[in-house]
Amino acid sequence: MTKKLLPNPKLPEKTEPQKEFNIDGWLAKVDLWSGKEVSGLTNQIIKDYNCQTVLELLLAGRVASLSWRLNHWESLLAMMLSDGNDAYNFSSSLDDTQRKAVKELSKGVESTHRQWLTSILLLKELKQPTLNLQIKTKDTFIAQNQQINVEKPEKPNH
Repeated sequence: MTKKLLPNPKLPEKTEPQKEFNIDGWLAKVDLWSGKEVSGLTNQIIKDYNCQTVLELLLAGRVASLSWRLNHWESLLAMMLSDGNDAYNFSSSLDDTQRKAVKELSKGVESTHRQWLTSILLLKELKQPTLNLQIKTKDTFIAQNQQINVEKPEKPNH
């Protein structure tokens, strides 16, 4: 009788330690137009806000990328509007295609501006330390996320 040898189970391969998140590499993959151009601004935002977590780094990159996009789109819009046209009478000198392009660029600028402001506010909110307040007054007690009013007891009428 021969014994069948079972194959040796494979030992799990050693995994390399997780590399640090590379915001510049991530930006270059996500936004091909602005990836290399915003790395300086991204690094400055990271420094200013002391970004440590991946979420904070991503928000810093988003703020920088949206800043670049906002400047880019606003400059395109400015070029279209100042292309030898009178600033007060530009709509009559633009053809229909140019008017549509101006309209779309304006929408893009507004949308990008809202996203940019929202990203800045979110980053600021994430970096703001949490407040823990307990306020005691004679008639009011304020607890976390709520206010409780305590009425004075009525005196009996005797």
